Amino acid sequence: GCEPSSPTSQPTSEIGMLSHLQCLDLVYNGIRGSIPSEIGMLSQLQDLYLHGDDNEIDGCIPTEVCMMSSIQYIYLPYDDDDDDDDTPSCW
Repeated sequence: GCEPSSPTSQPTSEIGMLSHLQCLDLVYNGIRGSIPSEIGMLSQLQDLYLHGDDNEIDGCIPTEVCMMSSIQYIYLPYDDDDDDDDTPSCW
């Protein structure tokens, strides 16, 4: 199963070292800042949960997420400006 995590306030580049991680659940954890491009190194990741009213993800979703070949579910924070420019073309 997917267990809740206990992150710092901003994901860092070290996230790419978690190569066997299958689920990353950062829902309602007060995440601030951008998603590091190293997230694309999570080749075993199947589920990525980043939504939640208190998460404030800035910037674009890195194109490196397109390298996550095992991904099945991605839940991002709701963006009320309806601008798809911040999502990679592989979606």
